[in-house]
Amino acid sequence: MLESMLMFRLALLSSLALSSLGIGAGCGLIDSNIADFDLSLPAKEISVDTADWMLVGETIVPAIDCSESAAICDAAVSQFCGNQSLCVGACDGQRCKADVAVNLFRSFDLAQEKPELREIDGKPLIDVTISRISYTVTENTMNVDSAPMGIYIGPQTAMTIDHAAAELIGTIPVIAAGQTVSSTDVELVADAKKVVGRYMREYSTPFNIIIGSTVELKAADILPTGKLVAVVEVRATAGF
Repeated sequence: MLESMLMFRLALLSSLALSSLGIGAGCGLIDSNIADFDLSLPAKEISVDTADWMLVGETIVPAIDCSESAAICDAAVSQFCGNQSLCVGACDGQRCKADVAVNLFRSFDLAQEKPELREIDGKPLIDVTISRISYTVTENTMNVDSAPMGIYIGPQTAMTIDHAAAELIGTIPVIAAGQTVSSTDVELVADAKKVVGRYMREYSTPFNIIIGSTVELKAADILPTGKLVAVVEVRATAGF
């Protein structure tokens, strides 16, 4: 009898010890005692492709006189920018220019894209720590320097950088024509990591990251050709 009681006590102590280490039948990708785990966003490419602008004509932007009426520029820019949904005409001094809107977004659904999160059964994340926000330019066949591009975050309804709910988190500076860039820190605005952490903490709600700029095509400028491919990466850990 005494031997049986001792064996039972030893078995119970072993079970408790294993449980305290997170070892048992319920152990999965995330242990309930883990204070942090990798919550980095999946890498997704964006591509600025001048073919989308449908640029036509000579190798330079034509000088179209708008000194008598700025209104002519709305129609005149079609002579060199065929995509009227992206190109907006304006009078720049005495010559027409086109402002080309660049808006690229990628959606993130952490509840689906991070399988670890499926195991915590809807539990809230206590803390999200953003360690780095960076970008890489993997391909660049542009014949001109890129315009600086703003990086924004917002709900799934925000698909352009001018959406009311889109929040600026940082900037990708000018990229020289043909230049690729290895992993480099984004030029962040104040509280950028706090803003990104807020969206990632609500992991059951998908959100968008939007990258965009306005490209000016002025009289005598070289017409852009080629494309630029970049990846924005967010490295983060979380606890629950």
